[in-house]
Amino acid sequence: MKALIMGLGLHGGGLESARFLIKRGAIVTVTDLRDEKTLQPSIEQLDVFCQESGKEKVRYVLGKHEIDDFKNADIVIKNPGVRPDSEYLQVSRRIETDLSLFFSESRVRLFTVTGTKGKSCASSALHWILSAGRKQGKAYLGGNITVSPLSFLDKLTENDDVVLELSSFQLGDIKNHTALDGSKLLKPAAAVLTSILHDHLDRYVSMDDYINDKRTIYRGQDT
Repeated sequence: MKALIMGLGLHGGGLESARFLIKRGAIVTVTDLRDEKTLQPSIEQLDVFCQESGKEKVRYVLGKHEIDDFKNADIVIKNPGVRPDSEYLQVSRRIETDLSLFFSESRVRLFTVTGTKGKSCASSALHWILSAGRKQGKAYLGGNITVSPLSFLDKLTENDDVVLELSSFQLGDIKNHTALDGSKLLKPAAAVLTSILHDHLDRYVSMDDYINDKRTIYRGQDT
């Protein structure tokens, strides 16, 4: 499988997506509008991972995007900051994110938090509550709080819980994703919404569109 990471970044999402796909035998290309100097910390970590795991080196296209890379890729992993109407995404066969990859493979109990303000505090507090005094398993915290859940996917056991802070961009990216049985891909045991205020209207045409992406957080719940 030929995989394209659109946006390596410095906060782990692109890096963990690349690691996830490399482990599964994909041929990975990374493309980012930033240059090699800016992305050096992530590039070094990824190169070391390939070397230590004996996998094929990653191909880098930096400072630009090439439309043919998107046309030829079997799967494109997009950064949440990339607008969904990007001309490059329009020619892509299959678009995923680090979150959609995680939701497709994880079966542990999931708690999700979104909102315009307060979601980081609420996520951290919920993680603390789930961590305190538990007799088995562990609680993990990730998502928009700059920790990709792919970084702990392989560590999870059936006794663990995961708390994810999710932005409207992240929720918008997965709102139309479905599981193999046709149900919504995101199925949290509990979904928390903090305050929703006017924000990101440079990306959304209206508040209704913004709120609609936020509502993705609970649409897949069975109860």
